[in-house]
Amino acid sequence: MRKAPALGFLFSFILIVTLLLSMQVPAASSANFVGATIVLKADGTIEPSYAPIDVHGNVYTLTGDIQCPTRGNCLHIERSNIFLNGDGYTIQGSTAGEQTSSDLAIYAGFVNNIEIHNINIKGCATGIQLQSVSKANIHQTIINGYPQPENTEPIGINLMSCEDAKIDENLIAENYIGILVQWSTCIITNNKIISNTGAGLTLATTGTTLISNLISKNDLGLEIQSSNNTIQKNDIINNRRIGILIDAPENIFVGNNIVGQNSTNAYGVQMGPYEFGNIFRQNDFEDNSLHVEGGDLALNANLWDNGYPAGGNYWDTYDGVDNFNGISQNEIGSDGIGDLPYQITTANIDHYPLMHPIRSNPEISNQTLPKEDYSLIIIIAGAIVVAAVILLGILYWRKTRKQSISTPKATFLGGSSIAILFTLSIMIILNFASITAGTYQLGDIEMFGGALYFDEIPIGFLRCSESFANLEDHQQNRV
Repeated sequence: MRKAPALGFLFSFILIVTLLLSMQVPAASSANFVGATIVLKADGTIEPSYAPIDVHGNVYTLTGDIQCPTRGNCLHIERSNIFLNGDGYTIQGSTAGEQTSSDLAIYAGFVNNIEIHNINIKGCATGIQLQSVSKANIHQTIINGYPQPENTEPIGINLMSCEDAKIDENLIAENYIGILVQWSTCIITNNKIISNTGAGLTLATTGTTLISNLISKNDLGLEIQSSNNTIQKNDIINNRRIGILIDAPENIFVGNNIVGQNSTNAYGVQMGPYEFGNIFRQNDFEDNSLHVEGGDLALNANLWDNGYPAGGNYWDTYDGVDNFNGISQNEIGSDGIGDLPYQITTANIDHYPLMHPIRSNPEISNQTLPKEDYSLIIIIAGAIVVAAVILLGILYWRKTRKQSISTPKATFLGGSSIAILFTLSIMIILNFASITAGTYQLGDIEMFGGALYFDEIPIGFLRCSESFANLEDHQQNRV
């Protein structure tokens, strides 16, 4: 009758083996193509011909992962009027420490009408560079600069002298500069630009529009070096030093969240010494150490409201009341506008400060790409758990062995209970290991040592198009 505990543990062993065979624990995938520049030639052919790209007319679809060469471009586009579909596959930078600032994942120059869609790019000095391209769209693509090439300052997307470009619904993370726009006209909308070590987005151009982007946890959120750009309905939140740095006059800022969320950043907006004529209205300024600062701001006037009744901006440091209404705020009855102006400096005044935010501040959490490897911790913790379960099993068996002759059924049930507990512990360990220390994918971009989260939503093990479809929208309705 003492064979009952052994039968229980045998049952446990069989169940564990079955589970292991049935589990699909993700593993690091190797590139299907390694080490040579791929050229999409102007005549429609591909060089080399064996590159993992399927061609149907003007549609080029990746059929496997690509490892970049140690030097130079990985994918070079010479043909106009094409659609490049990554289908969730990865373009991986060359070995860290061997790259130079000239290493590009995708380059297109002096062509027209191209679209780049659903590609994962990681570990490259520059993710995508477009030069003198007319009508380009970069859409639902993931560019992760980690691991950052040694002695370089990675750029996610670099536009140079482009016309009518659009950058939308991309995830740009852990570069030095997330998006750099130079001498180009562009619409940048609905992107997640996070955790870049320099600027999340730099505009060295005129005529660019930013709409409904999340710009968060960068060292500097948004840097503007030229005039006549429109910044509208963006969440510029929790950047480390500065939310918006303005080094040019006459830009427009409407309906943005400019929020520090108690981060270490000193300024919501910082202006250079000669900036004037910038327009700010319907923005929310919250939780910044100082909302507006810089240069000769005391002398150079910027416009901080849109008159009455449209009003100005919301300032969480405004301590006025709302008992009156009207252009002069002298008529009885509240109107959602403070009765007294909000004075920034002598020359900079919001004459109609709003009493309430334009919209609620979105909750932003876990926006990092953790790289820590917890494998050893998991192994140790797993060993401790397994040892504890086995020890408890031995103690339980010794306690009940005297009852085994008279109550064999109870002994077998006790052994089976231990077996089930042991099996469950193994399942928990394996599951935790696969979630915490395994291979993580957003699209097919793989992260080691931790999952990637937005708003506490794990988005691992999804192809690129699926992951974007399941992300909660950070951009809430604005007035």
